[in-house]
Amino acid sequence: MAQSPLQEIETRSPGLIVFPFASGKNYAATLNGFYYVHHSSGLQKHTMRCTRHHKGCHGKINLTPSYKSLISETMTGHKTHSHPAEPTYCERKYAAWKLRSTAKSSRDPTSAIVAQQLQSVPVEVQGSFPKLSSLQRVVQRSRAV
Repeated sequence: MAQSPLQEIETRSPGLIVFPFASGKNYAATLNGFYYVHHSSGLQKHTMRCTRHHKGCHGKINLTPSYKSLISETMTGHKTHSHPAEPTYCERKYAAWKLRSTAKSSRDPTSAIVAQQLQSVPVEVQGSFPKLSSLQRVVQRSRAV
């Protein structure tokens, strides 16, 4: 029996955005300019850790089992992340997921999907995106899957 694909979760916590990770197997989240990926799950919570953990950051967040609310933000012995917040990076990751998600469900032309998604992204984030031809390839590959 095939599992239904993961979808964006509407959250109750302000500033928290939860959406499927690039692999489509788990969720990723953005909060206050930091990007988190799934680390572990338990009966009472899901723990997500900062994507910069391999560079020494100890930032973690705990979410409810439904991923809809923030339980706590922990730093494992530290008071802050070991790096500044990166809201542009978070916005880019979320926009890239939206682009792939829209491509899978839409029959619009590739250029129309890319143009529509780029309109909804702030100008400063658009500058960090890859070339237009690369974005079009992302759409085409998302549809092929």
